[in-house]
Amino acid sequence: MEPLTSWVRQTFKVQPIVYLFEGDPPIRLNYELTKYMWTPIDELRKLKSRATVKGFNSPIYRIGDDVVWGLTCRMLETLIELIGDD
Repeated sequence: MEPLTSWVRQTFKVQPIVYLFEGDPPIRLNYELTKYMWTPIDELRKLKSRATVKGFNSPIYRIGDDVVWGLTCRMLETLIELIGDD
């Protein structure tokens, strides 16, 4: 995947890396990662929507009571586009 630039901080770039990991990877929460969730790609495709978040109307993924938006949402959109309809 190509690096993505933050809309909030134009000099901030994130390089998404996707790989196959069999099993349950160890997850360590910290100040940047305060929560995580697992959602199958096929299910994620159905959860795309729009909402106003922090004053911006933008695409989101609504997973249960959680809203994934911003840079993370853009990464997921790109990943789903690259995977296609397989």
